[in-house]
Amino acid sequence: MLSFIELIISIPVVFLKEKKQGLTFFRIKQHFNWPDQKKTFYLMIIVGILFAIATYFYVEGLYLAGSVSGSIVVKISPIYSMIIGFLFLNEKIDKKLLILTFVMLFGIYYMGTEGTLQLLNFSLGLIMCLITPLFWMIGHSITKPLLENENITIYQVIFLRTFFVCVITFILSLLINGWGMTVNAFINPNYILYAFLMGGTYFVMHIAWYGSIKLINLSFASALCIPSSAFTAIIAYLFFDAEIYNYHIVGSIIMIVGLYFLIYFHNQQNTIEFRKEFDNKKDIIL
Repeated sequence: MLSFIELIISIPVVFLKEKKQGLTFFRIKQHFNWPDQKKTFYLMIIVGILFAIATYFYVEGLYLAGSVSGSIVVKISPIYSMIIGFLFLNEKIDKKLLILTFVMLFGIYYMGTEGTLQLLNFSLGLIMCLITPLFWMIGHSITKPLLENENITIYQVIFLRTFFVCVITFILSLLINGWGMTVNAFINPNYILYAFLMGGTYFVMHIAWYGSIKLINLSFASALCIPSSAFTAIIAYLFFDAEIYNYHIVGSIIMIVGLYFLIYFHNQQNTIEFRKEFDNKKDIIL
């Protein structure tokens, strides 16, 4: 239902955006190249399959492992993104980024274990949660070059990815649950309400995410997402009267400080690279 609602939201956005730009669906480049477009489409099928598997592992893993332990484990995604970015996207592993990533992961681990630093017994659920971000990052590593080369737009990525996830999970639901339970998900008011809330949120989130990985390294973008749990705790306290404990405060401070230095060092590195590029061009001109 989450994927279905996101798909419904994405359809008018995709066609309105492309109509505004004078494009037809799945045709971006001015000089149309069918082999490139066909290759892109096949790659998006692979991405859809990867995210369908990841969705199942994520939901089932959280169910088996518990939301706290499972949420901690899936935050390992920046480590996967560094390895995949290094192996397939020619991204360098920055030592400062690596250290700060581990610092922020420690913050989420400390907060998730309520300051005890003791994770629950390792289980099948935790293994599934551990594998989930690997599928995410492989899918993103396939998508990133397509976005950078303008073989596909951000909105097309969201539509195609969500479409294939919907088809695959719908078929699996029919095979496992039958027509009765599957149809009930589409007509039950409680399911529809939460599906709209989550589907809308995920659509906006995916626009921001794919926009970011088009412009910056996959590993840096993933590391920026680590402190989300700290912001969740703050929002829950401010708007939903949730209780804040010492471990929430300590964990949030660790992650927010780590995030600040992460952005600082990244901007510093960009400034150095810009100056080098400027000096090279200046020498050529002179």
